Amino acid sequence: MFNNLKNILIVDDSPDYRFLFETLITQHGLSPICMKDGDKAIEYLKSHSVDVIITDFRMPKVDGIELLHWCRAHDILCPVIFTTAEDNIFAREELALGDCCATLMRKPVDARLLQAALEAADRFDHHRDCVHSTFKAA
Repeated sequence: MFNNLKNILIVDDSPDYRFLFETLITQHGLSPICMKDGDKAIEYLKSHSVDVIITDFRMPKVDGIELLHWCRAHDILCPVIFTTAEDNIFAREELALGDCCATLMRKPVDARLLQAALEAADRFDHHRDCVHSTFKAA
């Protein structure tokens, strides 16, 4: 199903959401790596490459935006899929999307929308193209 996505990093402080995302992604034959916060993700990214990052927007220690900014500052240009349960998140959307992340999704995440976001990330070369989109459940 996916041609370019081999290494997917999931970053969420909720064990339930980490399990959910891992389960959904594993169903597509992929083996994601899961981290419980942005600090752990940064340590992992210092020595590993990933093809896409799925991260919670708000987490203790290092949040999703800080993680994205760290990635861009270290030339990690992979797509980033933000997830959030916040109601007012779209007011902060420009902070993330202006930095070239792939997607912003509201929790609970619809499996079809996650698949669509991963397919979009798989199709584009983020070293050349910048995909700005917001997936909302209908």
